[in-house]
Order: sequence, then C-alpha cells, then structure tokens
Amino acid sequence: PEVEAELLRVFAQTWLNMGELERAHATAQRALELQRRVLGPRHLEVARTLLLLGEVAGVLGDWGAAAIVDDEALSIARERQGEKGETALEALSAVAWVTRGHGQFAASERLYRRQLQLVQELHGVASGPASEALGDLGAMLCDAGKLEESLATSREAAALDARVFGDDHPGTLIVRANVGHALVELGRFEEAEALLRDVSERQVRVVGNGSPYTLNTRRLRARALDGLGRFDEALGLLSSIEKSETELRGAESVEVARTLGPEAIVLRHLGRLDEAEKLTRHALAIQSTRVGEAHTTARLQSALGAILLDEGRTAEARHELEAALSRQEQLLEPSHHDLRSTRAELARAATAP
Repeated sequence: PEVEAELLRVFAQTWLNMGELERAHATAQRALELQRRVLGPRHLEVARTLLLLGEVAGVLGDWGAAAIVDDEALSIARERQGEKGETALEALSAVAWVTRGHGQFAASERLYRRQLQLVQELHGVASGPASEALGDLGAMLCDAGKLEESLATSREAAALDARVFGDDHPGTLIVRANVGHALVELGRFEEAEALLRDVSERQVRVVGNGSPYTLNTRRLRARALDGLGRFDEALGLLSSIEKSETELRGAESVEVARTLGPEAIVLRHLGRLDEAEKLTRHALAIQSTRVGEAHTTARLQSALGAILLDEGRTAEARHELEAALSRQEQLLEPSHHDLRSTRAELARAATAP
C-alpha cells in the first residue's frame, strides 16, 4: 500500500504539471486516504501529500482549502523533523504562498524570508533549494508592488537556477517568467516581451501547452504586447489562452478569470468598451465566487470602474472605484501600484461630467 500511495502521488504531480487539475486533485486525495489508513494521520508521507493537495488547490484559486492542508502539513513536518527538515521547509514555503494568495503580503514576506534564511543555513547560499526559495521571494515581492526589488531578486534567482539546474529546467523557466512579470509591471514592455516569448517557447517543449505555468507565461507576454500597442497580437494570444483554459478547467474557473481581465484591457484599448465591460464583469463574478476578498478581485473591480468611466457612466464608475479602493487599502501596502492606479481613475472621475 505504501508503494501504491507513492505512485498515486507521482501521478498526481504529473497531472498537475500537465494542467489536469481535477485529475491531480482526485489522485492526490486517493493517495492521502491510503496513507492515513496505512501509515497513520501524522506520518511524514501524509504531510508531503497534503502539500501536493495544497498546491493543486492554490492553482485552482481555492486559497481557503490550500491553507487548511498546508497548515496541517507544516504541523506534521515540524513535529517529525523540526523546523529545518526538508518537508518542514517545503511546508513553510507553501504556507507563505497561500498567505501571498490571500493578499497578506507583509506576513507572506516574513515567512518567505524566514524560509530562505533556514534553507541557506542548511544548504548554502548557492544551492538549488536556496535558488528556489529566492525565486519564490522574488515573485511575492512583485505581487506586493516592490517591483525593483522583485526584479533584482528574481534575476539573481534565475541566474542561480540556470547554474544549478540548467537553462531549460521547469523551475528555471518559472523564475525567468517572474523576471518578465516584474518587467511588465515596471512598464519595460519590449524587454519583457522578448524574454517571455523565449520562456514560453521553452516551456511548450519542456512541460507542454496545457501546463498552468506555460499559460501564465503566455498571459504575461500578452500584457507586454498590449503595452507595446500590438493589440491584435495580444488579443489573439489571450483568446487562445482563454480557449485552452476553458477546455482544461471549465468556463467558470479562476484561470479563465485571470485571462478575461487582461483580454478586457486590450478590448478597452481598442475602444470596444461594451465587450470589455462584459468580460470584466464575467471575470469579476468568477473571482468573487471562487476567491473572494482578494487583491486580484479588487483589481478587476477597479478595471470595471475605469471602463464605465470611459463609457461616460460616471456615477457607476465612482461606485466601483471607491469599493475597489476600500478593498485595496485593507490589503495592500500604501505604495502599491494598484492603489495608485485606482486613485488616478477616481481623480479622473472627479473631473468627469
């Protein structure tokens, strides 16, 4: 039974890497039930499978479910290994990731920095585990709006990853995509587009078209294309991603919502405001149902307000923007770019007829 459970977990990880999230969840759940029955509820192998379930839940946008299993995994791993055990460190990273997903960036940064410190003490600053921890920190800093620090951290992690694992390792490619994300947020679109195009082509070869990591890189590249004014290319790419996400995970999935938001922005730039509003409302409905009060939900609400303002519906726009700003002030640091963007739109609304 122990071998069967391990094989089930390997299958589940493979389904996750391929983007087959429902199959990954069901297979990991079978492995967990078998391990709890055969090994006991506090076995280290149980913790490892819980972490896999947490990763699947996080990719699906179910941060509440991810938090439950990751907290349990951390408790088991520390009980069995102590704070510096390999699984305990992996669990600490998972808890930091879930905290980041909830938009609690200050708490997430503390957890990631603690994990990085422990990993460097255990393995050294130039080790594979240290490069992975550094890459996770860089990605979180981008979400938190600390863009220059994110760019520097992610570049350092990507260089270390390439030395330790190679240029085409899945982890190296994820961190290079994080570099591209920071460049997009900084408005350095030409540099970002070239980097993300290269990463995307490599990811298709390494992990396939349906991997959530490949699709995320392509989504970031579409944002860079939009920033460069190459709207038709951006829209075509996002439409392709939306189709893939719908086929893989369903029309009401968080992944589809993550694509609809950027797609609506491109439509807005093309002056197709009715379509942009429709897509943004759809994305917001999915996000509100599946994720709830997250910074990504507030970003969509702010985008809806901007579209309504373009349409001349000032009162409706102000209502959406004020609600988004209220959420963002609770979740984000005062210097975050999302806050600046929403306040700029509110200032525009104040001068509108």
